[in-house]
Amino acid sequence: MPIWFQWTGEEVVFCSVTNSLKLKALTDCARVAITIDGTTWSYEILLIRGPVKTTLFDGVVPDYRVTAERYLSPQGAKMFIGAIESEGLPMKRIGVKPDWVGLIDFQTRWPQSS
Repeated sequence: MPIWFQWTGEEVVFCSVTNSLKLKALTDCARVAITIDGTTWSYEILLIRGPVKTTLFDGVVPDYRVTAERYLSPQGAKMFIGAIESEGLPMKRIGVKPDWVGLIDFQTRWPQSS
């Protein structure tokens, strides 16, 4: 499922309100696979695997503010975060520290067919 993310230098971070369906599967120590790809040719696809670590926040996760600015601009993020804060919902920070990384690079090497 598409979701906003942030790379901290050590982990891929996602955030979500605690009543979202995705959090039923994203529990501590669960192993996940993440695919980050583009939408234009020539494709480069980053594949990441690792365990999940969640942290509960009473309100908006600080990482989420940074991520929202990246996707929406500072002004757009302020409005978006304000709407979440007005609901008063707790959020979870979902961190994935990669223990395996792969790359599919359609620019310099093509996946081989058998």
